[in-house]
Amino acid sequence: MFAVAEHNRSDYDSGMTLEHYRRANDLTMRELAKKLGLSLGFTSDLTKRKATCSLDVAVKIEKLTKGAVSCRDLIKKTEAA
Repeated sequence: MFAVAEHNRSDYDSGMTLEHYRRANDLTMRELAKKLGLSLGFTSDLTKRKATCSLDVAVKIEKLTKGAVSCRDLIKKTEAA
């Protein structure tokens, strides 16, 4: 089981986080950013849940991770509603 990162879980749905996916697939932050076509800084903020992203980016991440990380895990519930 994965350890819970320090953030407010009530703002997010449960599921594999982008950081857990990255580590489970032995990807560096730079490799993940390149695969997603995002900047290294923004990718880092997403994996640390310091940022949320647009629906387009969330869908791109969901596709890359083959559903392991869902769109809802990347967008605050208030934004997804």
